[in-house]
Amino acid sequence: IGVKGETTSGDDADAGVAGTTTAANGTGVKGTANNGFNAAGVHGESTQGWGVFGSTTSGSGVYGFATTGRGLYGISGSGDAVAGFSPNGRAGYFNGDVQITGTCIGCLGPSRIDHPLDPENRYLQHAAVQSDEMMNIYNGNVVTDDNGEAVVTLPEWFEALNRDFRYQLTVIGDFAQAVVSSKVKDNRFTIRTDRPGVEVSWQVTGTRKDAYAAAHPVQVEVDKPEAERGKYAHPVEHGRPESQGVDYEEQQRMQTSLPTP
Repeated sequence: IGVKGETTSGDDADAGVAGTTTAANGTGVKGTANNGFNAAGVHGESTQGWGVFGSTTSGSGVYGFATTGRGLYGISGSGDAVAGFSPNGRAGYFNGDVQITGTCIGCLGPSRIDHPLDPENRYLQHAAVQSDEMMNIYNGNVVTDDNGEAVVTLPEWFEALNRDFRYQLTVIGDFAQAVVSSKVKDNRFTIRTDRPGVEVSWQVTGTRKDAYAAAHPVQVEVDKPEAERGKYAHPVEHGRPESQGVDYEEQQRMQTSLPTP
């Protein structure tokens, strides 16, 4: 151990090791490690509280940077590897791609873009389309030929990805009859109308059958874990107090952990 600091006081003002700098862009405490994948420049441990606690009035409480690896890495045996809380701002902000390999609970949107009619002053928000299946949707418009037929060509991976095809057809411009004369085969299907030159809007849906979907089917109805029974994901909307929320205790803990201004 290069430096060891110890304190028996519970006062936040006391610290085992304290570092302070008044220099512009200075560093109060700096730790460096350069030998081994698990080497740590700064290592913090706690049996119950915070292993590392950072606070700031305007900047970043904890800042992580990496040239090629992970700027910030969290791991937990049974709890949350990373938890974020903000009473007024965002609990998390990501400027770049985000990859999730597990289940995204509550990821319903809405997605937000600049409003196309007033992009400088307004946003346009849309909610996600939901289904009890891993459903893919494909659509388009075609015009039938002189024989009243139109072949719709789908992506080359369509049948490898999907099963249980369902069709919808809508005739555009005038009254006419339209049918799916041949179902999907070799990544294409055929539409026939009772007269030539008819524009048809079509939609085909399929349910995913790829290896990942087969290994992780959607569980539409699931029992709540024992610790969450009697609690609500959205208690207020059900006419219940906030204290019956699934994450109420954790939210209270985070709020009480905020440093006093």
